[in-house]
Amino acid sequence: MIRILLAHDENLIRSALASLLAPEDDLEVVAQAATGAEAMAAAAKHRPDVALLDLQMPDLDGISVAERLGATVPECRCVIVTSRGRPGYLKAALTRRPRLPAQDRVGHRAGPGGTDGGRRRPVRRPRARRRGDRRR
Repeated sequence: MIRILLAHDENLIRSALASLLAPEDDLEVVAQAATGAEAMAAAAKHRPDVALLDLQMPDLDGISVAERLGATVPECRCVIVTSRGRPGYLKAALTRRPRLPAQDRVGHRAGPGGTDGGRRRPVRRPRARRRGDRRR
């Protein structure tokens, strides 16, 4: 059983995520939080396996919560989600989490108009060009 902490400041989204995860036999939402401070308190109490964190929350943002969870609940893995990230914020989320290898970082790129039909693709860093590489 994978124990999950949901932390999102928008109640509708947090409730929807909990409802989507509820039917899964191997997943259990053990706590929900609306702020970063609530997420930290819930993580200390419930010791989840996974924390699903909103990037932008009141008091502590998702990046700060993920960093603190790495120190206080080291067995907890973090997934950071956002629906409207500020420029540079998503990049900070992807680079400031030292425990997470670059190949395991997955993001969501929206196409023109803010949607890509729900398709999720890995966010990859561009490969450095080497001498002799041809342009594509």
